[in-house]
Amino acid sequence: MEKYLTDLRTFLHQYTLPTAGAVINFISTAPIIPGPGGTLQLSGGSVVVPGDTVSITINAPTRQTTRMSIMTTFQSDDVTVTATFKTLASGLNYAAYIQVNVPDKNLTLLIQNYDYINQNN
Repeated sequence: MEKYLTDLRTFLHQYTLPTAGAVINFISTAPIIPGPGGTLQLSGGSVVVPGDTVSITINAPTRQTTRMSIMTTFQSDDVTVTATFKTLASGLNYAAYIQVNVPDKNLTLLIQNYDYINQNN
């Protein structure tokens, strides 16, 4: 299970769109749909593996990500990820809550980032 989780983490990291090219490719091909409360929704498929779907919700005025959802497969297992973002007073945007579900393994991971200290130096 430890190896599976380590490999899953490495696989899911690809969805953080770590390179400028990946970000540009996703944004340039994803339709942008206005959502409720001044949000924009970007959705696309086959971002990392064929048949996956990625959806990102952005607060239009601040351009901050508020939510990200991923539906994909890893080692033949269905995987869903939902991340909810928060923004500190300093403007730093971070994933506050992340839930990873792998029903085929009867696995749910809940990750919460909290207690950030905003230091103004």
